[in-house]
Amino acid sequence: MNCCPFCGETKVKVVMDNVYAFPSWFVHCTNCSINGPSSEVSEDEAIVKWNKRHTSSRNYPINDLNANHDEK
Repeated sequence: MNCCPFCGETKVKVVMDNVYAFPSWFVHCTNCSINGPSSEVSEDEAIVKWNKRHTSSRNYPINDLNANHDEK
């Protein structure tokens, strides 16, 4: 599994959640407590979803985002 995309922690684990009628799985970061996307199919699918990272063709520097927000 890939490290946490938010904090970089390598200690991540798959957790099964059985709160609803059907079990679901997700990857959980043991450092920042973020949960990845859930899967109702399998543990393996939860890992695939966790490892998939969004790539953007456009990067927004923090200063640009703040400037646009301040203009409104």
